[in-house]
Amino acid sequence: MVDGKQVLEIDIPVSKSIPHRAYDQQNENYKAFVRVNDQNLLANGVLMKVWKKRESGKNIHFEYSAVAQKLLGHLKDKEQITLAETKKTTGLSKFKAEQLLSDLIILEIIEMQMSENETIFRLSEKQAK
Repeated sequence: MVDGKQVLEIDIPVSKSIPHRAYDQQNENYKAFVRVNDQNLLANGVLMKVWKKRESGKNIHFEYSAVAQKLLGHLKDKEQITLAETKKTTGLSKFKAEQLLSDLIILEIIEMQMSENETIFRLSEKQAK
């Protein structure tokens, strides 16, 4: 009891069925969410592509192109990048930048860190060494 009120602690295990979707009545569609620490964040395009590719079970065809080299070189120098910076650095459209980032995440070359304010991409710990 705290201040005369009963307090419950509920431990909810990590869900194996992702993404979690909720209906948005205003836009009349479903939105996907991801749990980050104690917050539910709207899943971005990169994360949606990662989930879709992993669910498909298909192999990733990745070409270490000049664009990929430029992105990874930027990450080695600056340590992190946003989607907007990825587009600017590589000259890719939003869709192609999301495709590239999602492939690199699945291949465990980079990792994504989401927060309420921004999403950043960094070299994975394996690659940073």
